[in-house]
Amino acid sequence: MRGTQFTHLIPILLGRLINATPETFPYIQSTEFDAGDYGAYPNRTYTTRPDLISPRLNILQDDPRCDDGLYTMISLRGDKVHITGQSPMIHDHQGNLVWMNASYGETFGLNVQRYKDVDYLTFWQGDDSVGGHGEGVYILLDSQYKEAYRLTAGNNALGDLHEFHITPEGTALVTQYILKEMDIQYRRRTRRGWVWDSVIQEINIETNEIIFEWHASEHFNTEDSFFPAGSAGLRSSHGYDFFHINSIDKDGLGNYLISSRYYQSRSYIDGKTGEILWELGGKRNSFKDLSNGKATTFSWQHDAHWTTDRKGITLFDNGARYGLRPQVESSRAIHISLDLEAWLRKSYANM
Repeated sequence: MRGTQFTHLIPILLGRLINATPETFPYIQSTEFDAGDYGAYPNRTYTTRPDLISPRLNILQDDPRCDDGLYTMISLRGDKVHITGQSPMIHDHQGNLVWMNASYGETFGLNVQRYKDVDYLTFWQGDDSVGGHGEGVYILLDSQYKEAYRLTAGNNALGDLHEFHITPEGTALVTQYILKEMDIQYRRRTRRGWVWDSVIQEINIETNEIIFEWHASEHFNTEDSFFPAGSAGLRSSHGYDFFHINSIDKDGLGNYLISSRYYQSRSYIDGKTGEILWELGGKRNSFKDLSNGKATTFSWQHDAHWTTDRKGITLFDNGARYGLRPQVESSRAIHISLDLEAWLRKSYANM
């Protein structure tokens, strides 16, 4: 999900928490913090608001140029984070809490998005312990911090936490995981079992009706997954997450760019037929890499989106942070340029 800074609600924000007096202040260049001496989740409590618990940040470097009046929005995850600390919250540039709503509990992807020419605070809220993807709803708060919209995925199903994106057309792109029984192919063996099928939906925000829906299981073979099946899928309580979708973007042509973490690929999907037009990375890569493999060799990635000019893709290559087999020394943000016009001409010539 996308990160944004928000300035429109500053007068209200300051008024809401002006009486919350912190008992502690952010750390400054604390090596003990980085060493874990203060525990897995250093936090701050408030004398006048004992119901609030927020993270106690460690400021490594500060500069007057950072004091630009903007605010940082976070929504934390983790079993060491107090349930209050998983609520949506906003901090100033010095790491001080400006606003939070502890009543929402587990949330993800606090953001600012525009709908019908109005800015809203948006986030996912639910149970993030389900299958590594969570089940919940999507919230839009107005400028008074009142709930303006509460959305489910289509068909009144609970939605996944990875993506909640409002398009320029005023629709919402969301991800969903559905338990499904099917053939699982892995290492040239086939067995019947249960999978978490990755689903993308575009929904009408006003009616919650589905505009477009796409299922990974209808277009991808589990054999192409980089995530080992192991014992997963033998029973419905332990589904095999073979695809693991974690982002969606839509372009002006009405087509969708999706990211599969476990296929280590980005796929471009026809917005009418659901057909896969091309793939970047993974075992079915469609492109010739002109940078000695650097553009197509990434793994366990997140947050793949078009650049503004639609001539490239940005993503977070998370290859260093995976328990089974870290593939690089450090994770990285990358910007990949695509020669889509040349690829499309070749595709049309072969039809």
